[in-house]
Amino acid sequence: MPTKALLSFLFASFLLYPLVRAAETESKPAPAAKPAKSAAKPKAKPKPKLKKVKWLWGQSSVKSQMASLDASLKDQQGKNDQLEVQVRETRSRIARLEGKPAAAAQPAAEPAAQPQGGPTLAPAGSAGSAGSTGSAGSAGSAGSAGQTGTLPSTLAQAKELKDAKAILAKQEAALKDGQGFAAQVKSAKQELQEATGGDEQKLKDLLSGDISKLAGVYAQRVKLDQENKTEIVPSGPCGDYPVNWCKAAPNARITFGGKWFLNRQCVAYAAWKRWRAGKPFATCDAGDWPGNSGRPTVGSVAIWNRGATGRWGHVAIVTAVSAKSITISEFNWRPFLHTNRVVAPGRGWPSRFWN
Repeated sequence: MPTKALLSFLFASFLLYPLVRAAETESKPAPAAKPAKSAAKPKAKPKPKLKKVKWLWGQSSVKSQMASLDASLKDQQGKNDQLEVQVRETRSRIARLEGKPAAAAQPAAEPAAQPQGGPTLAPAGSAGSAGSTGSAGSAGSAGSAGQTGTLPSTLAQAKELKDAKAILAKQEAALKDGQGFAAQVKSAKQELQEATGGDEQKLKDLLSGDISKLAGVYAQRVKLDQENKTEIVPSGPCGDYPVNWCKAAPNARITFGGKWFLNRQCVAYAAWKRWRAGKPFATCDAGDWPGNSGRPTVGSVAIWNRGATGRWGHVAIVTAVSAKSITISEFNWRPFLHTNRVVAPGRGWPSRFWN
């Protein structure tokens, strides 16, 4: 009997074990679901910074820039001196042609040899002499008395006068451009000296991109931007500047349109943009550029007088116009770099525009 009871107990336990395990499994709470990962927050766009241009450090120094500027100034002053001589001689020639009656005009002596580098003038009496000789023979054969060579000489002299005035106009234009370039060079020397004091480390500070280290006119411009809350959008060291000029040293001589400019200066950039667009431009200091409007349009030159932006003024190209501001493209607002700025009316507003 006890044996049967024991067997019954064991058999019942065997049958009930799976049921108990199932009940335990059902009674356990389900493991908590892992919280879903929150969506990654978009990273804030870093504010634009003026990056230092490494090649400027290795290829440019205060000493090398000053030496280059001195050489450019000496060369241009020599050319200007030659042009001044030519202008004086051409003016004297015109005065002689205008001051003598045609019938009494005599072939003038040839002018002194022209200095190299400028247009060469033909001998003052060459055209008139050739005309007079041929006409006199025909007049004499016709038997005209008392008027030998008068009319042909008048025509030849008029042509000579016209040609001389055309030469003078070209010489004066070349002299004006040469004087403008000389002014650019002098201003660049003063600008560099004020910003660095001749210290090589200060030039590196200028090119470091740290506006707290700027000096001279550049520090003045930073203050103006801060006062007017001007938005500055750096666009790399060159913007749309030609690659070969981008790789050239600051203040190196560059040429286009038959005129000379200093690399990475505001005048060079604005003149180049206007030249490409087939519009007039100037070669003088920025503050002396002419203006013809108080209202900007896309492609206008924005011109700042000497004063708030520096004692040489500043020029830039207008790239966009809105009801409250203009966007400009420029060089050398920051040391030798290209920048775009959004400028609103205020102390930083241009003095005038050249449309």
